[in-house]
Amino acid sequence: MNTIEMKEISAGDIILYHSNSLLAKLIQFFDGTEVNHASVCIGGGKVVEALGSGVKCNTIRKSIRDNDYVIVRRMKTDPGTMQPVVDKANWYLQLGNRYGYEQLVLLAILGLTRKLQVNNYLSWLLRKIFDQAADILMKQGDRQPMICSEFVYRCYDEALPVAHDPYCLDIAPLPGLTRDAIQGTRGSKTAPESSNSHRDSLLVWACNVAGSRLFLSSDFLSQSSGKRSKRALSAEEKRMAEMSIDDLASNYLEEVKKPKTRSLELEASLRSPQMIQSIYEFSKSFYAVTAAPNTAIAPRSIEKDIPSVLDHLLRTVADFVTPGDLYKCDNLSSIGRIN
Repeated sequence: MNTIEMKEISAGDIILYHSNSLLAKLIQFFDGTEVNHASVCIGGGKVVEALGSGVKCNTIRKSIRDNDYVIVRRMKTDPGTMQPVVDKANWYLQLGNRYGYEQLVLLAILGLTRKLQVNNYLSWLLRKIFDQAADILMKQGDRQPMICSEFVYRCYDEALPVAHDPYCLDIAPLPGLTRDAIQGTRGSKTAPESSNSHRDSLLVWACNVAGSRLFLSSDFLSQSSGKRSKRALSAEEKRMAEMSIDDLASNYLEEVKKPKTRSLELEASLRSPQMIQSIYEFSKSFYAVTAAPNTAIAPRSIEKDIPSVLDHLLRTVADFVTPGDLYKCDNLSSIGRIN
């Protein structure tokens, strides 16, 4: 890919970032691309991006300075003007801190919706990501969880008040997920035919488990307030339980470089009651900040309606767009990169 200068970036261009931090590497690996963050240029050497503190405006130079390189993408077909996209970015900017982005929330969504390579570290890594992302969501208050690439996608998708316009981006869904893949009592009715969740993902598995009669008749409801299994941990499990997310991520990424060996025992350890509990805690927090005030399920009933909470997350992430989605978008082309 050719190298370009910052002055070649135009209003409406999408900037995709490649960073070398551990969480950035994990996002890139989970998402299957080389990028982990996104912003949209509004002209005048400035970008608007969704960060942990909300939707913010920064100079391009400040925004990209801590990254190894960025890739600039532009619409293949010139719509004539990118002003509607810029106007929508500024509209979100004027909302202040209503929306926010956190790497751990993006990682949680990727961990839930992708088919991931399993090794000894993945189960503990994902559970810690889900638990900490749930805490982040509950501390955001009125701020809505909108990841960086979702913000960029909305700037294009909402540029004009019509369903199909020159600014609509073609985001390819993950293959294989249909209503038939969701066997749960609720999911089978509401699962989207095209989705951003892989049919072999943890989220689809959790929805199927939560919709089963065996699950609904078990004592899980009495354990779903965050209590963990009292089973004694092995020495290796204790070691991983005490590791930080960064340490688990580092070990996980090193382990996946080794030759792949499928282990049914590892697969089983990933799909455990403890994993269901962590997924549910994240789903409950996500539900509380995105749907609870405007839904038929009263907040006090969330604890007793696990299938609906998981189903809400499944339907919501069907429309989520990741940095990798923008990287692979068919009606965008890469005009170059800045090192």
